[in-house]
Amino acid sequence: RARHPRVIRRVLCIDDSLAAPGLLRAGAFPSYDRILAELTRETDAFSVGYLPLTPGTDTLNAYDPLSALVRVAAAVTSSTDAVVLSLGLQAMLASQEPAVFERQLAAIADTLAGNKRCHLLLVTPPPYPKNMERIRPFAAAIKRVADARHIPVADLFTSFQRPPTGASDPSYFEEQYLGPAAPGQRLAALIITAVLLEKKE
Repeated sequence: RARHPRVIRRVLCIDDSLAAPGLLRAGAFPSYDRILAELTRETDAFSVGYLPLTPGTDTLNAYDPLSALVRVAAAVTSSTDAVVLSLGLQAMLASQEPAVFERQLAAIADTLAGNKRCHLLLVTPPPYPKNMERIRPFAAAIKRVADARHIPVADLFTSFQRPPTGASDPSYFEEQYLGPAAPGQRLAALIITAVLLEKKE
């Protein structure tokens, strides 16, 4: 019998690109996962967990895609209804080839899709102002992985650009940090929430 994903109540955000330690001013403003929980408090009441995948944290001592795969698989339990996976920045910082990142992301996506009764949402990294062209191929790789598997995408790479030029909008970032500033964290949460609510039923 086919296994159908459940109604979303418990969400796990797994992240190396938006709000993990070292990317933001600590405690300066709410991160996207906290805003996500707040946005749904009155209606859908998502319970939101958070797992950072950045070097120097308790989860990873250095950029290690294999360890990331193991950590992701272990973190998603039978009670997880949806996984919000935002990866790409650490691969860029480690000068990993986008094609290698794409294969590793595909392995993570296939592991989650094949073994867990949960929704999966992929998030493209935003166009970091000083690294927009470096991160672009990683965002494209994420979209290819998602398209090939019919996985929904929260496309921050496009949403954080300033029309009509397509340049990165600096108002979403702080100059001295890679992660999005308060307006960027909120925009990320709004986009992710909208995609999750489409998949809720």
